[in-house]
Amino acid sequence: MRVLRDIGKESCTVQIAGSGVTENEFRRLISLNQPVIFRGYASTYDCVTKWSSLDYLLSAALDEERALELRKYKVFQGIKSGKLGLTSGTSQRVKMTLNEFLQSNSYDYLLGIHDIDSFCPVQIHRRDTCGIVPPLSQDIPDVIPLVNWFGRYFGERFGIKEAKCDHQQFFCAKKYCYTDMHYDSYYNIYFCAVGNRKWTLAPPEASLWLQATPGTYCNRSDTIPHLGVFGQNKWVREFPFMEIDLNPGDVLFVPSFWWHLVQNIPSSSAGITIAFNFLFSPPIDDHFRELETAQMVVESRIKKRQQLLVATRKSRKRDSIHDEDHSEILPKRSQIPKPVVQQAGTLKPYTRWSIDEERYMLAMIDQYWGDWKGLLKEGTNRFHPSRDSRQLL
Repeated sequence: MRVLRDIGKESCTVQIAGSGVTENEFRRLISLNQPVIFRGYASTYDCVTKWSSLDYLLSAALDEERALELRKYKVFQGIKSGKLGLTSGTSQRVKMTLNEFLQSNSYDYLLGIHDIDSFCPVQIHRRDTCGIVPPLSQDIPDVIPLVNWFGRYFGERFGIKEAKCDHQQFFCAKKYCYTDMHYDSYYNIYFCAVGNRKWTLAPPEASLWLQATPGTYCNRSDTIPHLGVFGQNKWVREFPFMEIDLNPGDVLFVPSFWWHLVQNIPSSSAGITIAFNFLFSPPIDDHFRELETAQMVVESRIKKRQQLLVATRKSRKRDSIHDEDHSEILPKRSQIPKPVVQQAGTLKPYTRWSIDEERYMLAMIDQYWGDWKGLLKEGTNRFHPSRDSRQLL
């Protein structure tokens, strides 16, 4: 049996390429399903050369505030001693404009992501004023070969014409801080624009030891490797975490389900650090969306089996007392509530039950994920592929 230390030695490697990488070399590297650094790939982009000036950022933020007054972003206070990272929920957070954040003395970290009441500074949104593009997004090229290459590769791998970026995120820190250790179900193409970013990574195989609540579908960990904090699992101390330093212009590719913690180290000149990314989600979610949510299907199946178990126990007890037909005690198939799915805006009962349904779902998972098992609930009402939850099926 492999031990945690052996898993780390086998999996904790990073591939390194230069700024002149070709598409064929890019495909070869990402096919290894390991992190890849593209050194200096974006060093000539405006987002790298211009954003290092705090005056430029303040000017762009002021223009945005005047033209797009609805835009508010999630910002966080610094980390107090002994607490987990900024995104763990232990840090106070509020909403404010980019201009307010840059001039604030109380909040140190901005997470730009499209949400119900927040935005991403480098991505346009349907709620924006018609025809106005966020100022900072104009500093990112419309065509980035690295991102387009991955879209084509991703599409070929999953049998779709060409994969499109799901969404972007924007990260800005004015002081040294760090996120919590976590993983995402997305493929991540991450650009370091200003300052330095230090990544600490671990492969998906380490989930059993890193999860804050082992055996669940939690994608968060209470481990802080660079501070020597390893939660309740003492074996994590033995794991050889992989550390990656990103400088302005570097690009990092991170496969889905890789654990990571990111330290933000502001530049000495601008006193700030900025990064942004492009995220791609596996199309396996589209198949489960046909069932409304996989959670509903799983819960319905569990409920059905519980009903049958209870009925069977009752029937056995009754059969031991009365020698008569007890089939009426068992619920008929037509009496068991069926899950409801939404298709083309209409609700209708999902009629494929039991073995047909299970074969379909397992086939979809096996087709796209191989030995990755089951579904993972990631803080929403949707499930995502994961390696430890097929037992729910």
